[in-house]
Amino acid sequence: MSSEYPREKIRNVTIVAPHGAGKTSLAEGLLYINGSIDKLGKVDNGSCYLDSEAEEKNRKMTLNTQVSYYDNKGFNVNLIDTPGFPNFLYQTELAVDVSDSAIVIVSGIADSKEQIDRYWDIANSRNVASLIFMNKMDKERADFEASLNRLKENLKINPVVLSIPIVSEQDFKGVVDLLSMKAYYCEDSKSTIGLIPDDLLDLCSSYREKLIDSIAENDDELLERYLNGDEISYEELLSTLRKAVIGGDVIPLVVGSATELIGLDYLSETINNILPNPLERKLVSTIKDDEKSQIKPMEDGPVICSVFKTISDPYAGKISILRVFSGSVNSDATLINTSTNSKIKIGQISKILGRKQTHIDQARCGDIITLSKIKGLETTQTLTSDSELHKVIFSSPPSAVLSYAIQPQSRGDEDKLMPSLAKISEEDPTIDYHRDEQTNDFLLSGTGQIHVEVIVERLKNVYGVTVDLKTPKVPYKETIKKSSKAEGKYIKQTGGRGQYGDAWIQLDPLPNGQDFEFVDKIVGGAIPKNYIPSVLKGVKDAMKKGAYSGYPVVGVKVTLFDGKYHPVDSSDVAFQIAGSMGFKKAMENARPTLLEPIMKMKIFTPEDVMGDVIGDINARRGKVSGMDTASGGSEVNANVPMSEILTYAPELRSITSGRGNFSVEFSHYEEVPAHISQKIIEELNSENSTEK
Repeated sequence: MSSEYPREKIRNVTIVAPHGAGKTSLAEGLLYINGSIDKLGKVDNGSCYLDSEAEEKNRKMTLNTQVSYYDNKGFNVNLIDTPGFPNFLYQTELAVDVSDSAIVIVSGIADSKEQIDRYWDIANSRNVASLIFMNKMDKERADFEASLNRLKENLKINPVVLSIPIVSEQDFKGVVDLLSMKAYYCEDSKSTIGLIPDDLLDLCSSYREKLIDSIAENDDELLERYLNGDEISYEELLSTLRKAVIGGDVIPLVVGSATELIGLDYLSETINNILPNPLERKLVSTIKDDEKSQIKPMEDGPVICSVFKTISDPYAGKISILRVFSGSVNSDATLINTSTNSKIKIGQISKILGRKQTHIDQARCGDIITLSKIKGLETTQTLTSDSELHKVIFSSPPSAVLSYAIQPQSRGDEDKLMPSLAKISEEDPTIDYHRDEQTNDFLLSGTGQIHVEVIVERLKNVYGVTVDLKTPKVPYKETIKKSSKAEGKYIKQTGGRGQYGDAWIQLDPLPNGQDFEFVDKIVGGAIPKNYIPSVLKGVKDAMKKGAYSGYPVVGVKVTLFDGKYHPVDSSDVAFQIAGSMGFKKAMENARPTLLEPIMKMKIFTPEDVMGDVIGDINARRGKVSGMDTASGGSEVNANVPMSEILTYAPELRSITSGRGNFSVEFSHYEEVPAHISQKIIEELNSENSTEK
């Protein structure tokens, strides 16, 4: 079996929308009416074909990109269902990166509070052709006109309406195709074409006139004929509409109900008729040796295919899902991984429908395929037959913004933890895990609370690893505020050879940003040269745990300026101990103080809650450094103590009703205010006494 469809008959479509908008219901509805699946599942009861993971069924939400396909009237449509919860949007971005078009779902409910801005930006900023599907027209509070006006106001766009709802006695019965003036009805999951109700004819005529106006504006010759009153055929209108949609000049809108299947037959036809095929997509952006270029998709061009999703199945092994951007490739071909410059024999090629794979002999430009058990092949990497080694440019992953310390519950869990996390990170490039050298916490970091919880659930459900989550320790540090001198003298006499080391040390504060400096000012052989490194080692050992709080010491200049030795009893160990003693004594009189990590934050917030977000940052001892205009809101730049944002992700979500997001990275250390410093030390002493 090969990919036998002409490229003009291929469509690659990603469904984009917030959580709860009906993405999976729409995908399953399209698969069902077109015969790819024989049973229609429901998100609410966990019976969906596409939401196959235990975590998805339990949470009743899509957590992973799911690829499927269906055939409709000679067209082959690759459909990508994506997560809508903000923590998982990187998967959505990657899916749109490899698609030729996007269906953006909006709610038809009059008083819907959904925030579509961010999801619209994902599609709009990647220059794919977009189609809006107004869903939930079967609901009691559905209102087409009100929802359309809300959409225009919120997104500042003027979508071109292709279909309007047929409502009879408050029941949603079907849709009217305004271009052909046909009515598509659906009852008991069966679609029929019939007449437009008489009471809807005037409204249909009004919307059709607006539609033709919008289409004609995109073709000067057609516009002139239209203004002259000439008859314009359906085929001419459809052809001009298609060009405008592919060019990004028109945003079409259709209506329907994903769960009731109403309007889905018409949506299928619309996908066929006006969305681009793989050869019509925008140029593919690539990079080679830091030089960016764009490549036109070609059937007879070099093979260029890229991984946009990796599945780590405990039974089937690693499955890589790729989009073929150019060329054709046969099973068992050898390609080059442009990230590693290594040759890879790809083995068997398959198409994928949910988790079901079907082998094919050849993949062609525009196909979405899977490869199995390819070692070293990672998400966003590119395979090519071209020695020029072009790498397709993908969206960059977001930084992890929420960390937890994780503790395996048993020795067996501990042994399996690292290999299990390695498998999960193959699927999800947005997680991070490592052991903090200072606090010794094993940290698991993700894009938000739900993200981390899902990783923990997956560890247990798939890999049998049970862990506990704890708030991570903050890596505080100590420094000094004034100069100080002290003697470190170590004498031990127990019979026979003793121990003797005497070192005088001066401490001075270093400028911000400098951690440590050691100066040897010994003259006249007061301490032999071979013992100077011993003193330094003792000082560094003492710096690992400061006398003030027990945290590491930084920002200190240590000067060794005098000392004594014994020709018999002095030793490396004795001068290590003397150096450590001298440092600790000098610290006591150097006004030690606590430092805390300050994080640089970029917080996106809608305008209507910006005051609340800034007020919250101020309450967290943050300092706002500036604000920038962003699409749909503003970006607030701030420096905030790490201790104040350990649980910021769910709290920002609450303030902004899920519309806000942020990135965070380490900036610098600053002195902790005295009253807070005292509280931290008291809590630390309490913990230490409890442990004892």
